Amino acid sequence: DRLPLLGKGGRPDLDRASKAALERLLVEGSSALTPKVAALVNNIGREHMFSTAYLRQSVYRQVKRTGYRPATPHAATTAITFSVVSGALSAAVTIPAGSTVRTEDVATPVVYQLLTDVIIEPGEEAGIDGVVENSENASLVFESDGSALQSSRLPIGPYLDGSCVVTTGVDEWEERRHLLLSQGTDKHFWVDVDAAGRATVRFGDNTNGVIPTGLVSITYKTGGGAVGNVAAGAINTIDGSFSNGIGDPVQLAVTNTERVDNGADAESTPHIKLYVPYAQQTPRVSVSRTDYETTALGVPGVARAMLLTRNQDPAVQRNRGLLFVVPNGGGSPS
Repeated sequence: DRLPLLGKGGRPDLDRASKAALERLLVEGSSALTPKVAALVNNIGREHMFSTAYLRQSVYRQVKRTGYRPATPHAATTAITFSVVSGALSAAVTIPAGSTVRTEDVATPVVYQLLTDVIIEPGEEAGIDGVVENSENASLVFESDGSALQSSRLPIGPYLDGSCVVTTGVDEWEERRHLLLSQGTDKHFWVDVDAAGRATVRFGDNTNGVIPTGLVSITYKTGGGAVGNVAAGAINTIDGSFSNGIGDPVQLAVTNTERVDNGADAESTPHIKLYVPYAQQTPRVSVSRTDYETTALGVPGVARAMLLTRNQDPAVQRNRGLLFVVPNGGGSPS
């Protein structure tokens, strides 16, 4: 009976009891929904203010307006000793760059790659050092469509800052922090890293940076972080098989004689919020006490900094200063 009525755009009549029930339902629903809507609006407003933002992507969005670039992960590097354990060599053995070594943990090994070739000559079986890095190589190739302001999002992260290499044909492009000072013929690009550590390579418009043409090849590195910091002797496994120059199989051993401690995670959200105001206050040249103290606080690992001048201590020479720093966790600065 209701379908013809609804089809004509009408509605069924409600009796007094039904109207009261409907009004009560609407009031109850509104009462339950209003606090949630208010909370949502407050959260949205909070995330649009740098001082109150909580989500990492919100903080990134705010700091990009200031030109501040949060630090990406830093890959741990260390010297590894490669030795021959299968006897004297009759010919040299080459361990190519990109070969991987790792810790012994089967479930979650920490993997490092060799940065340059290592060659062990006969008589050097006891050990030759090579430098390894807790990173992985990645690459991407795309064809330019000739448009201005092209960009390419790198598929793997976290991105290691400064590792991006862009080539078109035989030409290698140069990375810049931005393209504002680039000329229309400069083969420049810049890398935009988001809150998740994923990078986007961005190009110019023939006014600030030239537009790429043809095939564009991008190579970069991912990984890094504090996970690469391991104890001495922890790196003890080499992947793959090796042979000397005449094809004889060679068994190798590896070890790190010193502790690895130079890997670092991406800059944390609390550190970004703490340091950005200082970064905006720091001039290119330090002049006042505050300038020196702010610059010192920007060094990773520094918890507090204080500069004494002649005004605070008459023993300090005129036009000189003594800068004192306190490391995170106390102790003596390195």
